[in-house]
Order: sequence, then C-alpha cells, then structure tokens
Amino acid sequence: MEKKILPFLLISLLILPQLTFASTTIKPLNDQKQIKLEINPGEQKTEEIIIYNASEQETTIELYAVDGIKTNDGFTTGKLKSAKQTSLGKWTSFANNVFDLKPKEEKKVKFTIQIPSTTPPATYAGAFAVANISKTTDIAGTGAALNTRFLQTFFVNVPGLKISNLKIKKDILLKKDKTYFYQTNLENTGNTALSIRAILTLKNKITGTEKIVKEKSFDLYFEDIFDLTLEFKKPYIGFYETNITFKISENDILNETKTFQEEITLSKSFREIPWLDITIVFLIILAILEIIHERHHRLKKALKNGTKIRITGDTNLESVAKKYDVDWKFLAKINKIKPPYSLSVDDVIVIPNARKKNN
Repeated sequence: MEKKILPFLLISLLILPQLTFASTTIKPLNDQKQIKLEINPGEQKTEEIIIYNASEQETTIELYAVDGIKTNDGFTTGKLKSAKQTSLGKWTSFANNVFDLKPKEEKKVKFTIQIPSTTPPATYAGAFAVANISKTTDIAGTGAALNTRFLQTFFVNVPGLKISNLKIKKDILLKKDKTYFYQTNLENTGNTALSIRAILTLKNKITGTEKIVKEKSFDLYFEDIFDLTLEFKKPYIGFYETNITFKISENDILNETKTFQEEITLSKSFREIPWLDITIVFLIILAILEIIHERHHRLKKALKNGTKIRITGDTNLESVAKKYDVDWKFLAKINKIKPPYSLSVDDVIVIPNARKKNN
C-alpha cells in the first residue's frame, strides 16, 4: 500500500500545478461583461459563448450549465453538477459539450435556453461551467482523477408583473470572546433582482454618539437565500444599541439600472459591563480607604494619648523630635505645622508617646 501511495503523491505534485494554471475560461461574445438575456415563458433562445484554453497544454473540457447559488460571502456562483437543477441548469442545453482544445485555442459554442410555459416571471441566475477532464483517469492505480472547474455566471429575465419583496427570517446578536456577531437570514421572495446595502451602526445610549461599524453590499436573485453575518469589536463598557439598515433597490439586470424601493431598520440593545475589572477597582479603592482610615486613626490616637509641651526657648521642630525620639515629619503632621516648620516661644505641641531620649 505504501508503495502505491508514494508514486501517487509524486505524480500529484507534478500534475497538480499544471492543472491549476491550465485553466479554460468562458467569455461572452462582443466583449460583454456578463451574459444577460430576456426570454418569454414557453419560448427558447439560442446564443453563443466562447471557450478559451489559456494554457500551454492541450486539454479536454466538459461544458455544462448549473443553477446559480449564493455563497457565504454574498457572491453568486454555481451549484455543483451533481446537485438538483431546477431552473437555468435544467433549461440550458448544448449540441455538443465535450471539446479538445489546443494551447491558446478558443472556440465558439452554441447553447439553447428553453423556458417552460409555466415559468413564473423573475430574474434567474445561472452559471456556465467548464471542467478540465484529466485524460489519466487512474493515477498510480488509485482510481483518482484530477480536474479543475471555471464558472461564468449568466442571467435570464422572464418578463411579467414585477414583485419586489425581501423576507427577513431571523435577527440575532451574539457575543463570542471580544467580538459581537449580528446575524440575519434574508430571502428574496419577490421575482425581481434586488441590490441590498446593509449598514450596521453602533449607538452609545449614554452619550448619544453613533458610528458605522460594518457595511456590506450584495445582490439577491429569485428565491435566493443569504445568511448575513456582520461582526464588530466588543466595546469596553456602556449601554448600546445596534441598528442595521437595509437599503433595498430593484436591480434591472438587462438595462443595468437600480431603482430604490425601501429601507428597513432593525434594532438590538445590549450592555457591556466589565464586572471583573469593576471588582478589582472596587477592591483597590477599599484597600486605599482602609489605609487612609488607619492613618487617620493613628493620628487621632497619637493626639489623644500624646503629651502636651510648651516651647520655652529657642529651638526647632527637628530638635524637639530628636529630644523625644519621634519622627519630626510625623510630629509636624499631627500638630499641623506647615513649612518652614518653625516654632516660637509659648507654642504648645503634642508629643505622641512622649519619652525623653537619654543623652
């Protein structure tokens, strides 16, 4: 088994970079940015696309169409080929869908889209896909085949009465560690393409200040469902309100115009109190108050139990403190003697624990 795995890994390392860069692309005719069509129910339309081998190697590709689907980032991509196709992936066909392309060769390919007569009016999203088919279908006896896939989105508008509607299924605010996550589920339940700009603001309820913390723009096509998540850094302390505003416009894909429809705002309130930090500060304050109280008590006791003496001659505070073996600064403090700490005859001061120092 080990002997089979090692050659497979070596061959994969050689082949995989080539396949990664040996891409085949799809592009519309006439240098259009996107393929956009309008087809009535019960009708069909045949158009052409160009497939191009951008690599230096000959390659075999398979061309197919899939329904459009929304990614977690809000972009439109295509379903997997194996997934159930219900719209453009089902309605699109090719006369031939497997091609051998020489290096740098491009080829025009016709495709036909048949819209069923019962199809409701809407803007449908799909994607053309080209998959590079590996000619070596069994690599090193493992049964594995390597291939790559390129997608080109396209849109078909089925005309009819336009209905624009956005459904919001959930609206929650979550906190994890030092980050808040605003989550909501959006569904286009109308039949028009919608362009949405989501703006998340954070308002301090105490100061009244408000700022934008996150923005995101995206499109929702017919029956698109999108889980939107916007995150922002947890504020340190305070009472706050999050406001998420959805600015919704109808997106005319064919004419490339957008018409504002409505604005929806949802609010959530929360408070952020750092109890651990508050507890620590409270304990520090208690400790400081205890120290102040102890010092005050010491001074009060010193004054109460001290001995009053009268200054009878020319002396100074330091000499008196030395005579009674007391710290002169403490003596100045309990007697409220301020700089330059001078004493005069007949001044009365209190000496705590008065005892003369033996000379």
